Amino acid sequence: MKIKPIPELTESQPYARLEELYRKLGWDGKKDVDSSKVRLSEDDWLAMLSREIEHAKTVITGMNEIDIRIAVGMLWANMGPSGGGKHPGMVELCPGWLEEPEMNKNAV
Repeated sequence: MKIKPIPELTESQPYARLEELYRKLGWDGKKDVDSSKVRLSEDDWLAMLSREIEHAKTVITGMNEIDIRIAVGMLWANMGPSGGGKHPGMVELCPGWLEEPEMNKNAV
């Protein structure tokens, strides 16, 4: 397992910030990320989610606050890192966090 500090995010849009997180951790943009193998401590996960929601409220227009909370919460809960890490302030990258994209062998 690799352990890296939680990177600072500077992008504006929520989806770009999630992509930035993975790039700063070593993702090349081509492989699939298994977010269940990218872990933060529970406190760090909650703090990151709160920061991302607060940031999103400053850049997203045309949505009310509850919709922003739901949208950003779902983005990070579904595609963001997992909780359960044991190293506060750090990201745990478990073996297999990056995988070769699966090709549909039955595609025409």
